Amino acid sequence: MSENIFTDDQKQEIRDALEMEKPVRELLTRAKQAGLDTEKQEGRLTESLQKLRGIQRSFFPEG
Repeated sequence: MSENIFTDDQKQEIRDALEMEKPVRELLTRAKQAGLDTEKQEGRLTESLQKLRGIQRSFFPEG
């Protein structure tokens, strides 16, 4: 028996965060083109997305 530790609202927040990947990456690309160092932000984004996808796969793989 699998216990779901996330509320529907929390699941939606995770889905929403994952959907923000493309717009955030586009902003980081623009910032890089403007000459800003985005290496740390890109690393944090990648790390956060990996964690969120892992949570989603483990606790609500249905999406």
